[in-house]
Amino acid sequence: ENRERMRKAVSLALFAAMWVVPPGLHALGWNARVGHPIEIGWGMTPLYTGTASHAGLSFIILYTAWVRYMSMICSARHTLRLQTASVWIPAVITGLLYSPLTVQVFFSYISVLGVFEFRDVLSPVYTALTKGLPGGEVSRWPVGVAAATISLSTLSGNWDLFGFATLLAVSGMCVVYPIAFPLAPREVLNLDLFGLAWVAWTLSFAGMTLHLPSGKGWIFLGLSCGWIGNGGAYFIGSKWGRHKCIPKVSPGKSWEGIAAELVFTLVAAGVGEG
Repeated sequence: ENRERMRKAVSLALFAAMWVVPPGLHALGWNARVGHPIEIGWGMTPLYTGTASHAGLSFIILYTAWVRYMSMICSARHTLRLQTASVWIPAVITGLLYSPLTVQVFFSYISVLGVFEFRDVLSPVYTALTKGLPGGEVSRWPVGVAAATISLSTLSGNWDLFGFATLLAVSGMCVVYPIAFPLAPREVLNLDLFGLAWVAWTLSFAGMTLHLPSGKGWIFLGLSCGWIGNGGAYFIGSKWGRHKCIPKVSPGKSWEGIAAELVFTLVAAGVGEG
């Protein structure tokens, strides 16, 4: 019982410190910027904005410590989710505030992983389409290269370059597939083009948004809505979810969780936009 009280006291202290320490450092004059801006050029966003301060960094460090500590004292089913949040959320926030170029490169990496995961999700379909082919299944690397071509073109923020890269990626796939995989049915190319457009091309607009005057704010708002909505769906659905929506695909998802996600997302969007 004493140990449980101590854990709750430490958690409360860390949470309070998040909102007390940064303003205190600012009031004491510990708000000097750390380092100097690092510009790459060619229209790219800064590798380092030069705006990091002791007060701002202290909030991120205390938030990370608080979420990490919460993952140690919460129930086992919430541990992994909180541990993941303690790493990725501070990393993304730090990147958006101080190194937008790093975030853009990360988006490019996610684009490639996304088209690969699209392939994995539809692997039964791909296997059925390529069954009996001498070379087996069609390699996923051409669509991966196409995704990287499109997403990396956003680094400069040039819309003409982005359009050219998109045209190059799509036309390249249309040329490479018949030559490299002549026996593969056309449906394989169609599916990969759809995955490229749905995942990589759509996500690339996040990279382009970072070049806008309020781009970082819009990206943070979108990510926050996703985090809050997903968190609300998880906690409400796991506790009160009774009606399963797609048990064969995702046994844990319930209609109660989906409704909670919608409500939490709308509230987060309204508060954030305001």
